[in-house]
Amino acid sequence: MANVMWNFRMHLATGDPKFLDALENTLYNAILSGISLSGDRYFYANPLLSPGGQGRAEWFQCACCPHVARLLASLPGYLYATSEEGLRLNLLVGNRSRLSVGGEEVEVEVCTDYPWGGEAEVEVNPRGRGDFRFLLRIPTWVKGAKVEVNGNPLGSVGPGYVSLERNWRETWSG
Repeated sequence: MANVMWNFRMHLATGDPKFLDALENTLYNAILSGISLSGDRYFYANPLLSPGGQGRAEWFQCACCPHVARLLASLPGYLYATSEEGLRLNLLVGNRSRLSVGGEEVEVEVCTDYPWGGEAEVEVNPRGRGDFRFLLRIPTWVKGAKVEVNGNPLGSVGPGYVSLERNWRETWSG
């Protein structure tokens, strides 16, 4: 958990997406892999190292490591970051969020089956007109990523952030 929290704060301090690569790697391969699909059991050892004879323990009423629950509860705060440069989408996790960018309310919806599948659809919808930069993170391990804006391909993009600077238009219905 400390690895995730430290890497996120380093990203906020530097803007360098390499810290989010480390965060994501730890989140998916060390933390979330230990939680059962039902959410009521946890594997304290690395489940990838088990030859199959070990199982997950029941979640304790007073867990010795409450940081897992704390991290899961705070995970929505890791998805985005706002700054003077605009809005950064840090983690491709399915969600619908309302954020303040430059004092304006913006709704962002992400639909994806990531990390299992390779496609994600992101809708950026400001309340009114908004002239800001939207930065979409492409993880280092993704090869040959392609980005389209309103059906128009930007072509292949490398790891890091893809910067989309435009005057976003409102499509809110409610």
